Amino acid sequence: MFLRRRENEARPGAVNLNCMRFIGDGVEDKLAYRQAAEDNVARDRLANILIDRSNAICQSELALLMQNQAEVGGWLGIATTGLATASTVVTGDLAKSILSGGAAFTSGSADQISSFAYKDTLIEVINTAIREKRALALETIVAKFGRTNARYTTT
Repeated sequence: MFLRRRENEARPGAVNLNCMRFIGDGVEDKLAYRQAAEDNVARDRLANILIDRSNAICQSELALLMQNQAEVGGWLGIATTGLATASTVVTGDLAKSILSGGAAFTSGSADQISSFAYKDTLIEVINTAIREKRALALETIVAKFGRTNARYTTT
């Protein structure tokens, strides 16, 4: 619930290598990955494009976590306010107690969810893992820039 993406929500898409072409290089009739397989400059250019796209996707996903945090906090805040307000206008001690107890529950739930799932634990763990894995992968990729295709390995 707290980290899911809505089914029809737009996401930054992956690069479709089945139709991607480099623009402005005079060889627009050839697919970018075919050029990359034949030429190390084109390969490094394609790698940079894919890295940039990957950066955009990671930024979008991390922003989604923050959006979800705000959304969950907002809905629980509205519920807390509604229950607290209702407890002041109803008659009967039992109804007042039930509504104010519900307000306390939603308020406490909002604090716990925000603290555990978003601020202190989950977002930080995910963000750290993404940064570390991406830094390692980027280091490996960049170290291969400039190599001829015969010396370029994918491992």
